Amino acid sequence: MRILVVDDQAPNRGLLTYILEDDGHEVIEATDGESGVSQYLSVEPDLVLMDVAMPGMDGYEAARTMKANADDGHVPIIFLTAHSDEASLSRCLEVGGDDFLTKPINETLLNAKIKAHQRIRDLNDELMNKNVELTELHRQQKEELVLARHVYEVALGQNVVSDRLRAFIAPITGFSGDMILTADAPDGGLVAMLGDFTGHGLPAALGALPVSQLFHELSAKGDPVEHIASRLNASLTHYLPGHMFCAATIIQVPATAGPLRVWAGGLPDLLVASAEGAIRHRVESSHMPLGILSAREFETNVETIELGAQERVFVYSDGIADCANPAGEMFGEARLEALFDGATPAGHMFDKIRNASSRYIDGHPQDDDISLLEVAG
Repeated sequence: MRILVVDDQAPNRGLLTYILEDDGHEVIEATDGESGVSQYLSVEPDLVLMDVAMPGMDGYEAARTMKANADDGHVPIIFLTAHSDEASLSRCLEVGGDDFLTKPINETLLNAKIKAHQRIRDLNDELMNKNVELTELHRQQKEELVLARHVYEVALGQNVVSDRLRAFIAPITGFSGDMILTADAPDGGLVAMLGDFTGHGLPAALGALPVSQLFHELSAKGDPVEHIASRLNASLTHYLPGHMFCAATIIQVPATAGPLRVWAGGLPDLLVASAEGAIRHRVESSHMPLGILSAREFETNVETIELGAQERVFVYSDGIADCANPAGEMFGEARLEALFDGATPAGHMFDKIRNASSRYIDGHPQDDDISLLEVAG
């Protein structure tokens, strides 16, 4: 170690220098407090041995000045004092000292304290290096998240806006494992999809990238809903790891008269609300989620729904039923379906569901992403 010895007495400095150099340390001497501060700033020692009683700037003031001008590194100051009373020793620590030795100096105790502070300094240096590494890692992660968010938003930014569709997503992190995709069909109709990937956050959201691109390509070509589901399944089976999948409902909405065509795999029941806001029909999820079955095993049969004037279709992720209040009680399917009491017009049910679930949660943190899709006839 490079050790700065600050003492106005030459015999004391000589003895300390002899002991320290014999133990392999590099020694820099200073004859008073002012020269000690100057040497401290210029040579950047690893440790300081500081006498207390010196003419001019005493050891207390020198230590205080050193600590005030210290950089982020830890340089311990050990006071050498003839005073052993509690007040004097307390003052050594108050001005920035890290330890003290009473005179006459015991060589064994001196070496032990130096080695102990060397270990502390090494640990502090290691901690600072780790902090620098973590800061850099955090910076890189922020840049990567900004890039990922840009790609994610571009991928999902192709959705069309229609007065026949309403959608809501509340993710638990900056990235949602739920997604809602909407596209125009060449015949003037619409295609809408609500998907819920395994997990949450960025890993789950990454699955949306291949799905979004392919969904919009196939919808623009006018492919039927069962072909869209089949192609999405093949894509996700290829891209996703074995433990991931996407529960989804895909709806094809005609331009004018005609039934809605629905492929449903893994989400809660699709609900059809009458004009008065009562459940008049449901479509159960009859298929496995996307990304599990091979092309040979995948089922493409669809259901059709005749939708009357002012009626609505509601598709939602399990995040709504699974959301909990501060007592930990889940909202549940029964409470959700009870909202369709026939006393609220279907056109107002979207807001009724959102408001009821929000009041129930009452600020309690979500455990899952929440999404809701409404399709009008």
